[in-house]
Amino acid sequence: MIVECGSIDEFIECLTDEEIVQKTIRVDVSKIALDNGPEHLSFEIVVQLSAVVRGEDYEFLLKSSFSCGKDYYDETDDKSGTEKANRVKQTLKSYAKEREWRVLPGVINI
Repeated sequence: MIVECGSIDEFIECLTDEEIVQKTIRVDVSKIALDNGPEHLSFEIVVQLSAVVRGEDYEFLLKSSFSCGKDYYDETDDKSGTEKANRVKQTLKSYAKEREWRVLPGVINI
């Protein structure tokens, strides 16, 4: 079974009182080009989170994928999407540290 969450808060809420396989949460940050020119100047920053949750009589893949905003490689040099993605990763790392879990790069797919 796959359970999908729409935000970091929902993802963490779904992990409350649960155990995860290998005590590991996977996180991936992707840049998706928004323009078609030869030099990509704008990107959407997308974060994907995943973990396998296991209880006594159940197991499911917990996933979340959401946009953190856009980065612009132009005169504005606005990297607000990457900055938000970094805050999401730090929030997740802090939560994992409290639970003695790890946060590693990558995505779990079934």
